Formats: sequence, structure tokens, C-alpha cells
Amino acid sequence: SRRRHTRSFHVTGVQTCALPISPCLAAYARQIENAGESQGLLSEMFDVAQLARGSATAELTQKAALRLSQNDKVAGELAARDNAGALLNDLRERRAAASGGQAADLDRQIEQAEAALRQSEVDLQQALPNYHTLVETAVPAATLFKALRPNEAVAVTSLSERDGWVFLLRDNRIRLSQIKGGNKRMGELVDAVRKTVEVEGGGLPAFDAAAARTLYAETLGGVADGLEGATELTVVPSGRLLSVPFQMLIADAATGPATADT
Repeated sequence: SRRRHTRSFHVTGVQTCALPISPCLAAYARQIENAGESQGLLSEMFDVAQLARGSATAELTQKAALRLSQNDKVAGELAARDNAGALLNDLRERRAAASGGQAADLDRQIEQAEAALRQSEVDLQQALPNYHTLVETAVPAATLFKALRPNEAVAVTSLSERDGWVFLLRDNRIRLSQIKGGNKRMGELVDAVRKTVEVEGGGLPAFDAAAARTLYAETLGGVADGLEGATELTVVPSGRLLSVPFQMLIADAATGPATADT
């Protein structure tokens, strides 16, 4: 049988949870709805969501905090490392479907990309010696607020298979919106968008603007009122949302694709 990951949490005004994270977050949300917007409860709920240490989302949240709080050199090294890793992953995916001369060329590119990634790790370690320790630490809301400058915002998603939440942190305030359908629903929309940007048969199909618009509406759309006037947005996705750049999403018919750092 499959063991479910559980932790114990104290949910203010609700109960003590010895449950998977998703039911604990739902308990917080019910309490927040009943009590009216409570920044204390929202902060606790956000911190609980970050306690899934070791997950891709927790690491991405910490990276976002580091980018916001460190100097330009550290931010540049973080970006270089992430870009090198993304390039290597892309080359490996292409190599899996290649053959003949194309495969040999990709093998050479992969070798170069691996060397570039190793060098970026060295450069990052020199710029920020405690980097690997930092990214293994859960990031509380208070840490992100300290790193954010005026009119900067961070949106963090938390997904279970059937439910999910998006937290928007800006100007010492947290906004919360539910992602109905969770990872399953997001996966369907992500697949619909990705299918229209992948080359098959020599050309690109028509972009699925409807899916891109729906994906935005069901994630960032729920906290869009908190984005008005924001000069910079960092998005920390989770689950299937890790598979789509948020820059591809469409905020509405007038504004076109959303703009965000992920």
C-alpha cells in the first residue's frame, strides 16, 4: 500500500491536523472564509504550504526569495544556472527522439551543456557560498515580504490532485484564491496549451488561446485585483503548472499574453 505523506499542524481556530497537507490547507481556507480576511491566518496557511520541504515548489520559492533579496551578481548567476539546466533538459528530450547524424550532433551539444551547467554551479557557489543550504529551507511569508520591494509581487501555487491554491504576496498583504480541480484540471489545460506550441509535421498548429486564457483565469485570475499597478511579478508554480511558462498565458482579450518571471 502507498503511504501518504503527513505532518502535524496547528490550524488557528480550527483543529490540530495530522493529515496530508491538502486537507490542512482546506481547513485554513474554511476558517479564513468564516472569519473574514485574516492576514495572520493567511500567513499561517502559506507557511504550511511551504512545509513540503524538498519539493520542486519549495525550492522554487526559495530561489525566488534569493533573487529578490540578493544583489545583481547573485541574481545573474541564479538565472544562468537555471538557463543552463533548462537547455540541458531540452537537449536530452530532443536526443531521445533523434537518430543518425542528428543524434551525434545532439550528443556533442549535450556534452557542452553539461560542462556549462557544472561551471554555472561553480560560479553560483562562489557568488553565494551557502546557496544549497538556503534552497533546502522552507520560506515563510515574512521572509518573502522582507525581500519584496514596493510594487513587486510573488504568486505561489500549491496543488494537490483535486484541489489547489494560489497565494499572492505583495505590499505585506496575502491574497488567496482556490484552484478548482487541482493538478488534474491544470494538467488538462497545460496539455492543451503545450500541444499548440510543439512542432509536429513541419509546422505549428494554431495557438490554443482559449486554453491559455482559461489557465490564467483559474490561477492568477483569482488574485488579479492584487496585481494592478505591480511592476514585477514572480510566479512559483507547482505540479503540472511547472510544465508551462506563465508568459504564454493570456490575461484577457485586450492585454494578450501575461508577463511574469517563473
